[in-house]
Amino acid sequence: MKKLALVALIISATTFSAPKIIDNIIVNGGITTNNKFGANIEDVFTGVIDGKSSYVFGVEAFKEVVKLENGKIELGLGIKYEAASTLKNELFEGEILTSIPIYVSGKITLKAQKDVNMYFQGNVGYPKIIEEKWLDTDEKAGIEGTLYTGVGIGVEKKNLNIGINYNISKAKLKAFDEDVSKGFYSNIALTLGYKFDIK
Repeated sequence: MKKLALVALIISATTFSAPKIIDNIIVNGGITTNNKFGANIEDVFTGVIDGKSSYVFGVEAFKEVVKLENGKIELGLGIKYEAASTLKNELFEGEILTSIPIYVSGKITLKAQKDVNMYFQGNVGYPKIIEEKWLDTDEKAGIEGTLYTGVGIGVEKKNLNIGINYNISKAKLKAFDEDVSKGFYSNIALTLGYKFDIK
């Protein structure tokens, strides 16, 4: 949590001190649903575990790079906090991981009607796993994030936006200090955000 607040503060400070570099900052938050954790670990676990709904919040900074006849294309940077989801199957019940994806983002915004826009967004980056527990053992075990990707669509009305995003974080699973499998954690996020325009 402290790391997320620090990065958000750095982005904000940089933005306000260099208004020509970034056009806007978006702060958003919401819930994650359809949470899933999957892995293929020989003699331990193979499959996908479903999880309960959880929450997410983050901050993004964008700069317009292409002006379209009916909209614009923006590039930006983002960071978000994906809270752990409680997962349950016959072998495990509990919170397996909490992650902080740090990513670059591309966004296409198109005007739908007066004061209303639609946007399409794609993200790619690194998921920092800050809490993990996937083996019920005292031996060394952990999850190391490798790649984060996400796609989304949403609607903007003036400075408010509502979005839906599909996110997947890939990872390496470790046990007894060795890599034992590749895994993934995915969710669908429903978010509400506010855009701060930088003059």
